[in-house]
Amino acid sequence: KDLRMGTVFNSELDENAVKIMFDLLDEDEEDNRILADHDESLMPYWKELAAALKHWSEYHANGKYLHVQIFDIELPKAVLGILLPAFEQSRIETIYFYDTIHQKSRHTGEMADFVKKVLQTNLFITRLLFSFIKFSQEDVKIICGAIKARNVGGRIIEFLRLVHCFEGGID
Repeated sequence: KDLRMGTVFNSELDENAVKIMFDLLDEDEEDNRILADHDESLMPYWKELAAALKHWSEYHANGKYLHVQIFDIELPKAVLGILLPAFEQSRIETIYFYDTIHQKSRHTGEMADFVKKVLQTNLFITRLLFSFIKFSQEDVKIICGAIKARNVGGRIIEFLRLVHCFEGGID
């Protein structure tokens, strides 16, 4: 709702940030967080996020860009399918996927394909960050190929960060 009204999170470090995380407190422990897996009941919220990203970009951006951060949420193909048109069309400069909870995502190939499609169409994106997403070698090839294609076309990806994304290193 706030994004549709033009409001985004701003701090010294995160100007125009959209942070998506499900953060539930354990009733028994004061500071213990429980983070939710994807559930079909969340689909309307993903649809609302996609619509809000496009709406903000069209009516509230005023030359600014968003930094979209998705923390510790499983992103199956159905969710990525809903988000894809919004990520392709919105004024997004940074995409950050962070997954300390699952760390063995079942959907890394789908995420790599999603990133490839988004990079092919959204030329505003200049920064990609991934933390604790366990990519296969093939996933990395897909993402790097998309970055190379963008760079050759003169639309440079200025920043790529992969933190703890490879079990046993990378070839």
